[in-house]
Amino acid sequence: MKDEIDEIDELFIDEIDEIDELFTNSKPLSEIEMAKRERQYRMRRDKKLKNIKSAWELLKQPLPKVDYLIHGLLQRGRIHAFFGEGKSFKSTFCLYMAVCIATFTDTFRFRTDKNTNVLWIDEELGESGFHIKLSQLMIGLGFTNINKAWKNLYYINFSDIDVHKNCNVLIDYINEYNIGIIFIDSITRILGDLDENSSNDVAKLGNALMRIADTTGCTIVFIHHTPKGSKTMRGSGDFRNQVDSSFFFSKDAHNKNHYFVKHDAVRYGNELETFKFVVKDVHNKKLEINGMTLTADFNYHIDDFIMKLFEDKKTRIQRKHIIRVCEEAGIAKSTVIDEHLKQLKHDRKLTSDKKGVYQLGMGS
Repeated sequence: MKDEIDEIDELFIDEIDEIDELFTNSKPLSEIEMAKRERQYRMRRDKKLKNIKSAWELLKQPLPKVDYLIHGLLQRGRIHAFFGEGKSFKSTFCLYMAVCIATFTDTFRFRTDKNTNVLWIDEELGESGFHIKLSQLMIGLGFTNINKAWKNLYYINFSDIDVHKNCNVLIDYINEYNIGIIFIDSITRILGDLDENSSNDVAKLGNALMRIADTTGCTIVFIHHTPKGSKTMRGSGDFRNQVDSSFFFSKDAHNKNHYFVKHDAVRYGNELETFKFVVKDVHNKKLEINGMTLTADFNYHIDDFIMKLFEDKKTRIQRKHIIRVCEEAGIAKSTVIDEHLKQLKHDRKLTSDKKGVYQLGMGS
């Protein structure tokens, strides 16, 4: 790596010397000629720096393996966004993941690969608020010894660091403390003088985060907000372009303390099914967070879920209720559910009347 950097430095030094010589020993050039010369320098540089491979060479290599820190949820060395409306417990869920990683505990049904040092970069909670919430969460998870997490979980406030301007400082922190994953709460707090609505400014921040991830191999998770009533990240659309995967948080309108997590986008690996979790604040002393797995596993069949709604031959359920239950459970969208209902009728497992009321059929 050092040799490559030295080669690049020498290349640019040579270019500077040639440009100086061009201005000192030659007559002034026209703008067109200067543009031609600049293009020549750029082509020479790109030719030396780029390693072009044929598709055949790539196909002979083994496929890149998707390496997970939390299997199915967080990929190692990638940038992830967790965003949603206010009070959807994004920070609590991410802190829960941080504790699980630091203590080598599985996150709901997702297997944690190994214990990893975690850095929580905070501005939303403040040090005292972070301390209280962490203590409540540790007690809620059943850890009697809170120090178990402190050994691998580190904390820093944004007042101490500006990620955009001091990218190298953060890289030094990561290397010094052997950090494997960073949580940023929230991304808008590290923008500094950058504008979240400017694609150029967001790209600058994204480049800094990518440099951190590429240089250190560290996983980065940042928390972001949505405009009221929206399902997209606030600010420039470039936020979505800068991440390898993103998750959308929303409240369950029918059940208090229930929240949905939907895989909004993924660049590598498979898209995760929507799942639900519950947060209970017990007398302001502990936070209980539980995953509600309404599907047995990732491959749970939609037909099985629908059939389990019918307890016996007398059970009658309207189509709209079947769709609502399936959507709330994150099983599938209404169009997909309708296709399965049609197939179940064809297989005579279900029957329906003209009003769209379903019940068990002869083939069930």
